Amino acid sequence: MKSARIYKCFISSPSDTQEERKICDLVFEEINRTQGEESGFRIESKKWEIDARPSFGESPQDVINKQLLNDIQLFIGIISARFGTPTENYGSGTEEEFYLAYEKKDDVEIMFYFNNEPAPPDLANPEQKRKVEEFQELISDHGGLYSNYNGVDDFKNRLKQHLHKYFAEKEAINREDDIL
Repeated sequence: MKSARIYKCFISSPSDTQEERKICDLVFEEINRTQGEESGFRIESKKWEIDARPSFGESPQDVINKQLLNDIQLFIGIISARFGTPTENYGSGTEEEFYLAYEKKDDVEIMFYFNNEPAPPDLANPEQKRKVEEFQELISDHGGLYSNYNGVDDFKNRLKQHLHKYFAEKEAINREDDIL
């Protein structure tokens, strides 16, 4: 019996997207049970808060980068109201993680999602909003197409649809390669 192909997916986002991060795992589980079983692949979620072990590096972000971003096939970025916490070299951990994935864009599928819903009053911050908008422009300037969503239910539907399409295309290529 052939072993399942593993697609490691790093989930990158600021702290105000906890619900979306949980949804990623639910969608991965559903795809693994359906499309994955049929086609012989599995998606493994990689999250810093679960998968990074205590260690030392130049910075905490450096530890995350070295442990989790070197061997991924998928990168899902999610931004809502907050851009995130600055790192030593970037405006946020999410931005730094994006650039590391972008450097490997020929080998890593990057999917970025932005929540269009207005920020809750406790998170409304004009400076954070400006940074999010600038980052959207930056993604476009780098040739990226991102997806806007309106709340967690819409995010779940979009993510599921996009991953189904991605894996249908990817697995069709893998089947062709197996024939050759």
